[in-house]
Amino acid sequence: MRLQVTAVQARWSLDMYLDAMAFEGRIRRLMDWANERRDADLPHLVVFPEFIGLPLIFLDVGDAVRDCLRWREAGMVLAQRYGEDIVPYCHRFGVGATRGLLLALSGKVHDVYVQTFAQAAAEYRCYIVAGSAALPDFVDDKPRDGNVYNVSYFFAPDGSLIGTQKKVHLLEEEGSPEGLDLAPTPAADVRAFPTEFGSVGIALCLDAFHDDVMRALAAQDARLIAQPSANPRAWDEWQAADWKRGLYQKVQDFPALQSGVNPMMVGYLFAWDDELSCQGRSAIVTQADLTPDGSGYVAIASNQPWGRYTKEEIVTAELEL
Repeated sequence: MRLQVTAVQARWSLDMYLDAMAFEGRIRRLMDWANERRDADLPHLVVFPEFIGLPLIFLDVGDAVRDCLRWREAGMVLAQRYGEDIVPYCHRFGVGATRGLLLALSGKVHDVYVQTFAQAAAEYRCYIVAGSAALPDFVDDKPRDGNVYNVSYFFAPDGSLIGTQKKVHLLEEEGSPEGLDLAPTPAADVRAFPTEFGSVGIALCLDAFHDDVMRALAAQDARLIAQPSANPRAWDEWQAADWKRGLYQKVQDFPALQSGVNPMMVGYLFAWDDELSCQGRSAIVTQADLTPDGSGYVAIASNQPWGRYTKEEIVTAELEL
């Protein structure tokens, strides 16, 4: 079956997260851009980059952090602003201030993140892998426990939630208590999601480099892998070459994993050299022998000077699954 897949190479900025309307407006503009290149006769899968929902913690306090130079500095501003809300979570679950902050703000972040992407999926009648956000599991709209995950939400064309996928393998910046203090999920929890065009697996960034995740998806007959990514370093020759060890190589190694789409987050919210500044080159890949030039690349974002891969782009292609 033929379908159209789109990788949204989004460039984040603090203005995107000033309030719920700003976030919704930016996602709508990106969807308008993707929709301009859509074939209306084909199912459409749009994949956003990893952590597109993380800066929603800055909703309604953007002016207070606008002059910050780093994420950590902005986090201190949030800790002061929401201190009374954070302390009960720290005491209840025995967690540090960073995780307490994420738990305290999780309800607001969840509502804006989910409502924005569910509405976009329904309005544009497409499937959306909504990048990811830092969120806990919920029971009755409250955090179930003290764990916060890097989690992606997958929406159907009617806006309903198909499922969620938590990240298995965390970068040090994600899992360290000195970083975001997120919790991993076991590889046994990786799931492939059935759709009208075949099963879709979600491998969040580093997960696509690991055989345990990709083997699990192949065993569940996943045909298409979405790899939302946010690479917190400069995109240079070494990084470009090393990146091929991930989704690109796994699609070659596991024949069941026929194709993949890898949108990259680019840009920075604060100083250009902050630890969560991102660069990357989005791509849609398949098995090398299925491409006319034998490269395995169906579509790829434009080339830029090394160390300056921060251009916002839409990368789209048709695939046969």
